[in-house]
Amino acid sequence: MKLTLIQFKSRDINQYEDTFTHILQLVESCCQTDTDLILLPECAYPGYFIGMSRDDTWADRLSELKQRLSLLAKSSRKYIAAGLADREGKKFYNRLLVYDRDGRRICIADKSNLWHFDSSWFEAGTEFPVFDTEFGRIGCMICADGRIPEIARCLRLQGAGLILDSANLVSAAPVKDQLTNQQYTFILRQRARENGVYIAVCNKCGIEDCSVTMLGRSMVIGPDGRILAECGPESEEILTCEINLDKISEYAQVLSLRQPEYYHILTAPAEALPVYQRRSQSCPLSLLESYTGFVRYSFQTPEEYVKKALHYMNLCRKANCRLVLLPYAKGLDLSMWIESLNQLADEHLTAVIGYGVQQAAILYGHTCELFTKTPLTKRTVEIHPGLTVSLVFDQEAEVPENIRVCMLQGADLVIWYDHLPSADLQQLMQTRATENRLFMARLTTSGEQDRTFACNPDGAILTTTFFCEEQVVFGMVYTALSRFKTIVPGTDLITSRIPEAYTLLIK
Repeated sequence: MKLTLIQFKSRDINQYEDTFTHILQLVESCCQTDTDLILLPECAYPGYFIGMSRDDTWADRLSELKQRLSLLAKSSRKYIAAGLADREGKKFYNRLLVYDRDGRRICIADKSNLWHFDSSWFEAGTEFPVFDTEFGRIGCMICADGRIPEIARCLRLQGAGLILDSANLVSAAPVKDQLTNQQYTFILRQRARENGVYIAVCNKCGIEDCSVTMLGRSMVIGPDGRILAECGPESEEILTCEINLDKISEYAQVLSLRQPEYYHILTAPAEALPVYQRRSQSCPLSLLESYTGFVRYSFQTPEEYVKKALHYMNLCRKANCRLVLLPYAKGLDLSMWIESLNQLADEHLTAVIGYGVQQAAILYGHTCELFTKTPLTKRTVEIHPGLTVSLVFDQEAEVPENIRVCMLQGADLVIWYDHLPSADLQQLMQTRATENRLFMARLTTSGEQDRTFACNPDGAILTTTFFCEEQVVFGMVYTALSRFKTIVPGTDLITSRIPEAYTLLIK
């Protein structure tokens, strides 16, 4: 099928009449081509910052605009998907409407993850709809919905092979060609990859009300996470891209990695979550700072591993570390050496080791907590009131639900033991850290084409080893950052979730 994305310059809300006319001109032009589906940005009409309107007279034009779009879809035999600030009675919705080739409205998707001032005037959506076409099933989400992994996953589990993402991605930069955004850089690419779906992201460009700078860069992402086609950051463009929804069958294995028996916490109300309950707990600032050593070295035998571990633990102690994360000893049985390593772990230094097959040990205060094929929901441990860690192994981090479970259980830091290098590792790590606002650390063995590294809760690289040397690198795990879950005013990672809408994830 052929997709056409219309990226146009944003206008202030009080220019809604010009916007009305411009939209219809652009859509009518695209209807003259051989495309199959036309996608418009979020709040294409009347604008995104509707709180700046003088009154609601713009809403009086909604019925005519929807009728005109329906007629265009019917007369040209196209699918048309339009992002609108829509009204039902006295309520407003940030909505994506889809019309089929007969001009019938076949899908209504309301933005669920209301972003910033959205919540001042829009009602939140509670459903994640898909619709059928001759090409396959298609799902819909809107802009910040892409930051919530549960939403794209629900669409995929309903059979969507393509997700339409009507967006107003915002950004800032000194010059326009430097504009970027977390969703553009890594989140949406990872979202496509982890679900094995195409995602079409249609955005605006320009500046609205001298305050909302649009990213532009509308794009189509393939099920492998690669961008197939994209617009620039500053100009109106019509982007057409041909895709084949039959190809998503090649990526169906991504769903087989899920462990839905462990996901019931995803549907729990916010007030029942450990991460929410911790908000009312006080903690000395000094406990929120864990200077951490991230260690990477090669080894052939358990004896060699332990000898180097003792060296690096001692080094980290002298570097004033509170926490040392040792490399992944996958396939090695270290159980008989854990006690000797524990001698260096006391109230001042905690060590974490992954080894064998999904085994780990947390050594702290001369105590040892062992994990041997422990279920995902039992691998979150409070080291002290200022630091809670979760452990995941191998492909588990590929599944967004797994890291979400860790976060909801209160994890500040997710330690991922992995040994398979991939070009997409950084994209994955940055996404998991950002979408959960926690620290992520990947621990691996020493190999020339691999590295140990960590990310901050904003997705930035905290620290990294070289690809080809044994070393320890240091970074501050400052858990005040991981415990603050408000993204922007009006959008909170915990209280903005709609858990009752995620029941599909536990089936």
